[in-house]
Amino acid sequence: MCGLVALSAFNAAILILFIDHLVDSLYLILFPMHSLILPVDCNDIYHDDNSQPSGVYTIYPIGATSAVQVYCDMTSVGGGWTVIQRRMDGSVNFYRPWAEYKLGFGVAAGEYWLGLENIFHLTLRRSYELLVDMEDFDGNKVSARYSSFSIDPESYGYKLQVSGFTDGGAGDSLTYHSGSKFSTMDKDQDAHSSNCARLLLGPFWHNSCNYANPNGVEHYSECDDLLCGDNKGQAEQKAALVWCVYLSTCLVTGRRVGHFYVYCCV
Repeated sequence: MCGLVALSAFNAAILILFIDHLVDSLYLILFPMHSLILPVDCNDIYHDDNSQPSGVYTIYPIGATSAVQVYCDMTSVGGGWTVIQRRMDGSVNFYRPWAEYKLGFGVAAGEYWLGLENIFHLTLRRSYELLVDMEDFDGNKVSARYSSFSIDPESYGYKLQVSGFTDGGAGDSLTYHSGSKFSTMDKDQDAHSSNCARLLLGPFWHNSCNYANPNGVEHYSECDDLLCGDNKGQAEQKAALVWCVYLSTCLVTGRRVGHFYVYCCV
């Protein structure tokens, strides 16, 4: 049964990719003067001109008719990273329903979520790495990097596929969630008896429930017996997001953090 399910998911992805290419072809027939080379991601923009600064750019993750603005990081780890989630100052509410997480919300110049459908089409077309970049109240920066990142189509719950962890000081909080479907307040797809997105006030690829809640509501952190280092006192006083690693360590991050990047590694 598992083999049949995997094969069906693969066939669904191939069909979607075929439709994407068909739409692109029709668009170029109707608008022949349009540029034949449209950037799929920030990596395309970087390789076209690696002198361009980090900032907001337009990419086309689902083909010629799918223009979307994203923040491109042109300096981190070689440059060309496409930011799929960005949290900085708490100005955008991330506790939102399924429809908004599917399509995306926020603004690329500030806080935003790129959208599950856009992320799916990106990872369908190419192979990607994932970089999670965080900063604490003291200005200390840490990261977690994964050599392989993709999500399945909506019909399979936008299931997360992530592997190849490299520690940049943040620890590994995503491997536990690999294979989990995305859950929101109005669409419970996690492995827990409760709705983890409701319980933790944050839509995510929850397992049962989570070791990380990067889309969670900023709140006063209660670290209990977790080891939060020098930031524990500040965490109890300031709004914070929490990145917990196997229930043994806890990085409490300030409002300037929460950047998820993807990088085309092909």
